[in-house]
Amino acid sequence: MLRILVIHQSAELYGSDRSLLELFAGLDRNRFSLVVCLPEHGPLEDALRAQGLEVHVMPLIKVSRSLFSPRGLFRLPGDVVRALRALGRVVQGRRIDLVYTNTLAVLAGAFWARLRGVPHVWHVREIILEPRAVSRFFQIMARSFSKRLICNSEQTRLWIAAGRPDQAVTVWNGVAVLDEGVPTAASRIEARRRLNLPLDLPLILMVGRINAWKGQDLLMEAVDTLDPSGGLPFQMVFVGSAPPGRPEFTEHLNRRIAASPHAARIQLRPFTEAITDYYRAADILVVPSREPEPFGRVAIEGMACALPVVAARHGGLVEIVDNGTTGFLFPPNDATALAEALRMLLQDAALRQRLGEEGRARQKALFSLETYRDGVVSVFLEVTGQGAPLGKSLPERA
Repeated sequence: MLRILVIHQSAELYGSDRSLLELFAGLDRNRFSLVVCLPEHGPLEDALRAQGLEVHVMPLIKVSRSLFSPRGLFRLPGDVVRALRALGRVVQGRRIDLVYTNTLAVLAGAFWARLRGVPHVWHVREIILEPRAVSRFFQIMARSFSKRLICNSEQTRLWIAAGRPDQAVTVWNGVAVLDEGVPTAASRIEARRRLNLPLDLPLILMVGRINAWKGQDLLMEAVDTLDPSGGLPFQMVFVGSAPPGRPEFTEHLNRRIAASPHAARIQLRPFTEAITDYYRAADILVVPSREPEPFGRVAIEGMACALPVVAARHGGLVEIVDNGTTGFLFPPNDATALAEALRMLLQDAALRQRLGEEGRARQKALFSLETYRDGVVSVFLEVTGQGAPLGKSLPERA
């Protein structure tokens, strides 16, 4: 049995959290024994325990802006000591075959693995370009403290593995293939009833953290140019919450919605674990990120529900959305181009249906949970000497 010490950066249920939860749900417990460490309490902790996993909450050197301040750097040695001691108490002499750190946002696993001489795999789910010094810090840390880097897209791999391409392997994220089939008009209406949404207007949906770079303000700028009196009636829902301690992001978006000529048709709803109903209720999914998404999990979730996806043409989204076939890619930060893509889709229900069905087929072929799990497991086995050497991407891309 392979015993894996897992280090993760939060206890929420956003993208990287759900990807971790779904990865573990499909692992053979006769082959893999998992000890999961989190830096805080939260819904992910409860969900992991519900899977029967051993979960501990402790200091894990979670990365924040303060880490790179003089005070943060001064405190770092003490934080490292506290984290190493906490991990030592959890392990308590048990054999650990592999340390798996999920995201760059937590450092304790890398230090503990180096100290104990245990192979370390870092699952990189970020692209950090600025500030340049911080970007370089993460590149050096990841490459120096890992035997293998798993990257959630080729764009992520090209960033993190600059100069060391053979150290990193791309494994796309996956989501469950819906057994219920393509959503129908009836199922869309039923989902809207459950969500208390109007039944008769095309619905534009955006799902994601409310912050400075996800692009909620860019989407508002685009929809403000749409004229419902010109044959383009619509409604729009944002689903998401601001990071803890940053209520100003939500306040700003609420003010922006209130100032829109379409304010009566736009709603902001908080993050929910039951996001599938929103995908089923929607007609168009928008991922307008101002900065490159390392992957873009929301896009494949929408594709699984047969939604056409309108996304910014950078980062991992260019690997997900087949422009003109499963949705549209627009130049990053171009509100005019985003508005034009929305007009095309709002005007043509048949186009929305065709792109959505193509997107569902693409998700099923390339972004399934089975493909995702197989890729990650292949890395675990390779690093521990139980599998064959790997190339740069898993599985082989069509």
